[in-house]
Amino acid sequence: SYYGTAVNPVTGKTQILINRTTCAGAQVEQGIWNIVTLLFLIVGISLFVSYQNQVEVRLDEGKTSASDYSILVSNPPDDAVDPEEWREFFDGLLGELTGEKQQQVTLCTIALNNHRLLKNLVQRRKDLKLLKTLLSETCELSDMND
Repeated sequence: SYYGTAVNPVTGKTQILINRTTCAGAQVEQGIWNIVTLLFLIVGISLFVSYQNQVEVRLDEGKTSASDYSILVSNPPDDAVDPEEWREFFDGLLGELTGEKQQQVTLCTIALNNHRLLKNLVQRRKDLKLLKTLLSETCELSDMND
């Protein structure tokens, strides 16, 4: 039985004592429910992660930038200045890689020896920022965004 009795020596009354707990402890049914819940959580989290990965790919594909399609050729031959020749070269290279024979390169631009120009443009931007900080706020530079 779950209950026991004892006589209080001071009062002489019989008291009911709990001999052991009324809890049933771990049972097979409870273990099965725990395992089912754990499996449900694992499957649910796996499906959620898979869905997130698909959404991430879809969002990334919708956001394209010039760097997705730009190629920088270092040390090209000195006589390679014809954009059409470069376009044909990259079309052939992409055709070999993808197995498609249609034209994939739509625009090819060649910029040779422009490091001095870029250096000067960067210096100009720095000078304009410095000038803007030195001038009062009431003075406007109309050429800041160029």
